[in-house]
Amino acid sequence: RDALEGAELALAQRAQSIVSLGFNVAIAPYDDRSNPDIGLENARQIVRDSSILCVVGHLNSGVAIPISNEYHNAGLAMVSPTVTNPLLTEQGYAEINRIIGRDDRQGFAAAQYARSQGIQSVFIVYQFRENIATSFKKGAEVFNINILGFEMLEPDQASVLVEQIALLNPDAVYLESNYDQAAPFFKLLRDKGYMGLLMGPDSLDHPDLLLAGPALKSGRGTIYTVVGDIYNVRASFPAVQQFNQDFQAYFGHPPKTIFYAIKGYDAMSICLKGIEDTIRQKGHILKREDVAASIRALQDFPGISHPAIDFDSNGDLSEADYLVYQVTATSANSWANNTFLGAVSVPAFP
Repeated sequence: RDALEGAELALAQRAQSIVSLGFNVAIAPYDDRSNPDIGLENARQIVRDSSILCVVGHLNSGVAIPISNEYHNAGLAMVSPTVTNPLLTEQGYAEINRIIGRDDRQGFAAAQYARSQGIQSVFIVYQFRENIATSFKKGAEVFNINILGFEMLEPDQASVLVEQIALLNPDAVYLESNYDQAAPFFKLLRDKGYMGLLMGPDSLDHPDLLLAGPALKSGRGTIYTVVGDIYNVRASFPAVQQFNQDFQAYFGHPPKTIFYAIKGYDAMSICLKGIEDTIRQKGHILKREDVAASIRALQDFPGISHPAIDFDSNGDLSEADYLVYQVTATSANSWANNTFLGAVSVPAFP
């Protein structure tokens, strides 16, 4: 709902440039209910409607990836506000874009942040998404961080791995795992006397990580990266404040989660700009593939979520932000108040 309302606000504020060129423009909303089968049925209806020139969506990877082929075959542009799975754009479709960072660049962002904090050595552990750990490894190599180990976490062998890490005593340990596996692993590390920095991706972003107890705050503490500003730490930014005021004035209520509203707004704005540019370049006979090309060619488009949006050859942001948090919460209720340490900007293919 927030993403749809953000798109509606963008239409209300930005449609006039298209209307002045002799066109009407409107939103045709569809709800895929996060279900790939419904998403596929919707996509087939959408591509049959020749008046639809751009898709704002989809919200999640499980729907967007399997149906992107439908849009590709139809030459129909898609701008996803929130899909982070690398597979979406690795298909190489000229029509498929996203305005959020990829999951697998989190590791590189974390390595970049670690180096800025004086980290000189690291031990890397992964469990489920090796590509994130590999991304951190690549970043560590770029920023001259000494890699003391790169190992898979087997829960029944965790104690052996912990002893190895404690003996090497790196400045930081980067763990790619889920919060429920990370909590006992971090506790084991601290129990062995390891006091270096504990790090990981957004899979650590859950209050149950607090089951690790004092381990998270002892030593150099614990930090994690996230792809999207779901905690609204940028609410004080002037552009975000203005967006929030405009949203409340238009709808009579604030967005439930401003992150999704802003992303919906930016995705819709990009679609509108692509359509407008195509009209100005091609005249009044609009082709979907021309709109898709106009969107992919955008340079430094001023968004709310990012001040200069443009895409690389795969449809990823040329530069994406990753947010860094430190665990300071004392309870599940205060988890959303973990300390924001800043944003790291990373190119699509660093």
